Amino acid sequence: MDRTKLSLLVFSIITLLIFPFFLIQMLSLFIIIIHLLSFLYSKYLYFNLDISFSKPIYYCNNREDEVVTITFRNRGYLPIDGALIHIRGNGCFTNIDGTFLTSLPPRGICSLDSHIITNVRGAHKIGPVFLNGSDPLNFFPWKKEIDISSEVVIYPKYQDINLIFNIGEKGGHHRVKNKMYEDQADLKSIREYRAGDSLKRINWKASAKVGSLQTMEFSNTLNSPLFILMDIDPLKYPIKQRYNYLERTIEVAASLVTSYSKNSNRCGLLTRDSKGVNYIPMAKGWDHTVAILDNLAKINFLNQKSESISIINTFFSKKINIPQGSFIYILLPKIDSLVVDSLFYFNRQRYNIKVVNTGGVSSTMKSSSYEFLTLTSYGKELFL
Repeated sequence: MDRTKLSLLVFSIITLLIFPFFLIQMLSLFIIIIHLLSFLYSKYLYFNLDISFSKPIYYCNNREDEVVTITFRNRGYLPIDGALIHIRGNGCFTNIDGTFLTSLPPRGICSLDSHIITNVRGAHKIGPVFLNGSDPLNFFPWKKEIDISSEVVIYPKYQDINLIFNIGEKGGHHRVKNKMYEDQADLKSIREYRAGDSLKRINWKASAKVGSLQTMEFSNTLNSPLFILMDIDPLKYPIKQRYNYLERTIEVAASLVTSYSKNSNRCGLLTRDSKGVNYIPMAKGWDHTVAILDNLAKINFLNQKSESISIINTFFSKKINIPQGSFIYILLPKIDSLVVDSLFYFNRQRYNIKVVNTGGVSSTMKSSSYEFLTLTSYGKELFL
């Protein structure tokens, strides 16, 4: 309560106690009762307002529109008029600065939608929530902080890479009961009969169940597992556009994982971040792909006090077992002769090695056993 309204209340109390005139006393008593009712109503609203997020965690892709829903609830039996809600975001911004003005009937519930700008990779916190309200006469305004929060995980940018699988193990590792009747290099599916199909490919058992002719269709597949070695030590990157190259490296890793996963290939990841060695074993499936994207979204870069260790040496120390014939992408900010010498082990295991220079300098290395690529700093084309 400001000084003017407080002075009016004090003057009314003094008038009620001192002045003997009945009309003036009734007017003073009326003012005092109004202030008392306003105070009780203000406190009533303070303790009967509740707010919550619809989800504890929101997952969204980079640069895609995402909506956070906030539920505003009136637990009391009196209406709420003109409550101001302000949501504080950390690294993740909402429209209209996260501020809303709303009113609610008794026991009413309303939902407010706030759009998130999802152009920054990471795990961002939304909260706490601040509520401002008052009685109808604005005698006793109040402020309330509700310590609730929700997390918004924004995946790194990724794009489809046109992959041509001409190297790998056909069909992968799958068992065939009788190899006399089925080629293990082919995968079989069933479709409806088309004119010109060979009668030898008609599946009579499936045709009897469905009631129409069904034909077996064979499709060649290649098992091409993916493993990524990613070096994101900031001290190894050039000072100019350092953050851009680091984020671009994570974007390449996310693009590779999503592209290989669409072809049902196993994927794995090894890197070092602020928490130490970050290792995700090889597996396949969309759940595993989402787990890798979630891991890439929450990566924090190494600080200057961290020990600089080669990601290839980390791979050797972990003694990671990778199937033969796998594709290994090594993302390094600098490629020199020492790096090439350490790749001899991968060549002996019949891995398909692709070394990517992520430091912005075109690679001049050439080898018949490895493929050297250079990461672009922007655009849809990732490699040179």
